[in-house]
Amino acid sequence: VPTAFVTVSLLNLRSGPSTHFEILGMVELGTALPIIGQDKNWPEWWQVDYNGQRGWIFAPLVETAGPMNQVPKLSAPLPSPSGNRPVNWGIRPIAL
Repeated sequence: VPTAFVTVSLLNLRSGPSTHFEILGMVELGTALPIIGQDKNWPEWWQVDYNGQRGWIFAPLVETAGPMNQVPKLSAPLPSPSGNRPVNWGIRPIAL
């Protein structure tokens, strides 16, 4: 399974592949996150599974392992025009 290992103290988990998307939660140093997708337009962001929830993380802040060529290519949502609220695409907030 392609996996991302968090290499910073706290990593933002976002609802989409950009800092313009809502922060769903924070993930601690050393956490292993299964990588479930990547958008070809946002190659520096990985979609991951965190405790059963999907979210996006910034790739330069993790180390990856596993068969990365098996990561599915996705079509991620675009940020809303305001830049303050993400497009709702079915992600629920994560209870930390």
